[in-house]
Amino acid sequence: MTITIAIKHIVFKCKTDEQIFYERLAKTTGLTKITLHGEVIYIFVACEYQHSAIEELTALCDMWHGTYAVMPNIV
Repeated sequence: MTITIAIKHIVFKCKTDEQIFYERLAKTTGLTKITLHGEVIYIFVACEYQHSAIEELTALCDMWHGTYAVMPNIV
């Protein structure tokens, strides 16, 4: 089972900055998938790693002035 997290409002200063963000995002603990829909980045994280992933995303979003929200699971 995974949780879905939506990331918005990321501010990139240059292409290298964007590349560094995605490299760090790809190293998120428990990450299973990343998708982009318009301006929103959706990441999927294994449930057992939720707390670690959220701590890491908080730090990333703070560095890039973004926000994130855990999306409700729809069954």
